[in-house]
Amino acid sequence: MELSKEYFDGLFTYKDGSLYWKESRKGAKAGDKAGGLYGDGYISLTVNKKRYLAHRIIFLVLYRDWE
Repeated sequence: MELSKEYFDGLFTYKDGSLYWKESRKGAKAGDKAGGLYGDGYISLTVNKKRYLAHRIIFLVLYRDWE
């Protein structure tokens, strides 16, 4: 599966430096803040059984590219 700006735009809303779920998912309701603080000090979240750092997804959503 190609993870793209469009894909993440379908999952999240970006507001005030954070990501929020657009739709309810297992363990989260629509409008809930996505992710949590992990031991490494970064906010991360799981999408399709893979962990992503929230700041990377935010960058992709804002700038359209991982690089």
